[in-house]
Amino acid sequence: MITTPEPSSLPSVTEQDQQNLALGQAAFWRPRHAESSAALGQVPFLFWLTEVTSPRVIVQMGLDDGTGYLALCQTAERLNGGTICLALENKKPALAPTLQGEHDGYYSDFSQIIGKEKATDTVPEGIDLLVIGAPLERDTVELLRNNILPRLSESAVVIVINPDDVLADQTTRHVLTGDDQPRMILGPVVAGGAAVEVILYGAKQPDRLRRLVVQQPGHSSWLAMRQAFNRLGQGIVASQQNRDLLREKDDWQARLKRAEDAAKALAVQVEKAEASEKIQHHQQAEMAARVHDLQHAASEAETARSALQNERDALARQVAELVAAQEQAEREKKIAERDTVAQLAEMRRAVDEARAEHDTRLEDIVALTASYENGRKQIEEKTRAQLTDANKRVADLQRQLVKVSAHRDALLDSTSWKITSPLRKMTSTVRKVTALSDVK
Repeated sequence: MITTPEPSSLPSVTEQDQQNLALGQAAFWRPRHAESSAALGQVPFLFWLTEVTSPRVIVQMGLDDGTGYLALCQTAERLNGGTICLALENKKPALAPTLQGEHDGYYSDFSQIIGKEKATDTVPEGIDLLVIGAPLERDTVELLRNNILPRLSESAVVIVINPDDVLADQTTRHVLTGDDQPRMILGPVVAGGAAVEVILYGAKQPDRLRRLVVQQPGHSSWLAMRQAFNRLGQGIVASQQNRDLLREKDDWQARLKRAEDAAKALAVQVEKAEASEKIQHHQQAEMAARVHDLQHAASEAETARSALQNERDALARQVAELVAAQEQAEREKKIAERDTVAQLAEMRRAVDEARAEHDTRLEDIVALTASYENGRKQIEEKTRAQLTDANKRVADLQRQLVKVSAHRDALLDSTSWKITSPLRKMTSTVRKVTALSDVK
């Protein structure tokens, strides 16, 4: 069984070809300022609408990202009909730096971007195309009501970009659509894009535009026109997305290159750090060994110092004993003087001689003791500064100690000590005689 297909609501190929011819050239222009924007897909329709209406004055309130306004300026430049373009925007900067530079370079001879507070003195009469590009603030709505709408021409067309946001404010909706003017809404050409609403003011718009606006959305010619604009807009958006992807790809490739370079540099730094760490470990081990050696040498030097301290104390005790012996000799001399004058004189001479000899020997002992003390101090100082020579200095001190001990022994065996021996014996004899005399 052969079934008959249901009639399609889409336009036929012939109707599409005829509609493409009706679009003119502007709809197929390539946007000069193609940037990622929600309004980018509606640029072909804006080109077509500007070409169809041939406006003398274009005014846009609210630039948003500026894509729509720059598309209108591009059309005005290419049509070269003496069109004046004016944008009312209070934000600073009004456009991104790149777009601002392009605007000033291409369109500054017929386009201005001014603050809304200057609109009363700047906006001319006979506005043919009014574009609302962003939601309006309350004072801007009053400006629209009192100063902009009264200046529209008899063939004026109002375009609202993203009407769901702009007309969400009831006051704005009432001001723009209060008189039931013919309206047409074109939905977004791509997901996330901006819709466009066209409102006809006056009664002198071109027939092509008026017929399109008053047609039902399901009419074949309307569908053909919408399909054409959708395809053109989708092509522009796809091209821009492709450019964005290429830029993003280049950016990621550059980032990857920088990351690889950074990874290589980091690997080199890691290798250097590992080598440096090995060197530091080796140096730390050497320093630990040196510290251990120094501690050991310091311990040995402290031991040597203690030994020298003990030897110095022993010598001091010996000197004290010598001093005590000297005092004892002086006491014995005084006792002998009391016993007999003659013996006292003899004994005095002997004692003086012995004292002279003893003083000489005592000075020698004191000098040796001072020399020993100086040597000990020098040894202590040199021990702190040059620990490695401590053993040698200890040996030198021990040799000096042997000499001192030998000198002490020589002193005990000296002639003076032997000379005083008879004196000590005589003193003992005198004591015995004195004791016998006392008994008698």
